[in-house]
Amino acid sequence: MNDPTFVEAAKGFAVRILSEGGTTRTERLTWAWQAALGRTPAPDELKVANEFVQQALDRYADDAKAADELLSVGLTSVPSHLSTTETAGWASVALAFLNLSEVITRN
Repeated sequence: MNDPTFVEAAKGFAVRILSEGGTTRTERLTWAWQAALGRTPAPDELKVANEFVQQALDRYADDAKAADELLSVGLTSVPSHLSTTETAGWASVALAFLNLSEVITRN
């Protein structure tokens, strides 16, 4: 999960979430869920995911250095119009999505 290629894929997914997923957290989560899992999240799944997003965003809002370190992994850079801390938070969420067994095995 911490392999540079995997982190870079999550970073790219985060950029897509922020660019294509809508403007609200719920819209973005639903978009990411559909993109990664091919289905709409259940209400209880969405509730847990919202809590996780908040934790991830809070973590990087409190530690900009950690956000910079995460986003420096790989060859691609984050578009300059995106917030570093917000992108890092969503990259953590994207890492979690990409690590779900449902994504890996498509149960």
